[in-house]
Amino acid sequence: MRSLYTAHNRIQISFYAGLNSNDKPYFPDCVYLLVINPRVLVPTSNGNSAWNILLTNCTKMKNKIQILLLIVMTALAACKKEKNDGLTPETQTGANTFSCKINGAIFTPKQDLFGPTPLFAQIDQVNDIKTLVVFANNPDANIKTFNFNINDFKGTGEYPIGTDRITIDCYFNGAAPNQEKADSGKIIITKYDGSIVSGTFEFNVKHNSESFTVSSGRFDLKLN
Repeated sequence: MRSLYTAHNRIQISFYAGLNSNDKPYFPDCVYLLVINPRVLVPTSNGNSAWNILLTNCTKMKNKIQILLLIVMTALAACKKEKNDGLTPETQTGANTFSCKINGAIFTPKQDLFGPTPLFAQIDQVNDIKTLVVFANNPDANIKTFNFNINDFKGTGEYPIGTDRITIDCYFNGAAPNQEKADSGKIIITKYDGSIVSGTFEFNVKHNSESFTVSSGRFDLKLN
């Protein structure tokens, strides 16, 4: 048993280090036992004693592998869930997408029966001063309309919300007055090439003493 146990230890070291072992006949058997089938009998002159040692070590290794696989599968499932949470992807191709979360609820544009186009972006220019306008509408959402205005637009970069230059008008469902301005947050323009504008946003807004958090916002739009 001692000679087999010592050889087994050398096999273990070789397996983890990735080196060849002088005990070549034992190395593939150990890999087979550890990874595939810990119940395979090992021919040995010491009978059950050696078998018990190998079975114990191989079973422990199998348990560790199963735990590792479980962790990996859980992580992959979490990633898949996150990717499929209803938000549009963060692209920069002019895919004409817009989405965000309003207090955790997903907002995406939706056509009103007699309403305006539910989503568009455009550049207004007076002399050399550009203004980026992004409009998104969904008549069923708490905040049914977003109207972004970035005055003196300079292209990619971060634009803090809450000044006269950068405003987001939010129109809430319900009786008038239902218009509020975002009071804090930011818009980050990640792409602007004259025909496509893409970016992300997050901000806070209040309506009738209730606070609304708009998070995970993203848009990827062709300019009109």
